[in-house]
Amino acid sequence: MKLFITLLMGLFFVGSAFAQTAAPVSKGKQIFTEKKCITCHTIESEGIAKKSPTAKMIGPDLSAVGADAKPGFIAKFLAKETDLHGKKHMGTFKGTDDEQKTLVSYLESLKGKKEVKDAKAKK
Repeated sequence: MKLFITLLMGLFFVGSAFAQTAAPVSKGKQIFTEKKCITCHTIESEGIAKKSPTAKMIGPDLSAVGADAKPGFIAKFLAKETDLHGKKHMGTFKGTDDEQKTLVSYLESLKGKKEVKDAKAKK
């Protein structure tokens, strides 16, 4: 019985930690859409399609941006404090500091899940 209660408590704490992690990711995805990042970018691994009014507004797919970027780079790039291949981020983030932090956390969590799923499907 004592073992059962211990296991039950462990599951509760793991579930709580997962819920706390999932909330910022969900909120970050919402911010990505609401702040119109989808005007130029897709996140194919998350099923987010670009909704650009013109073909000129083309940004890269961000499915693996978290795997590709060093920690802190995304925040600096969005704030136009650094560049990528000699270019600054085209748009200016129009949100609060907290929204930008949440968005950056979300983008840093993107590790190319679609490619992993595709690789498993091919086997």
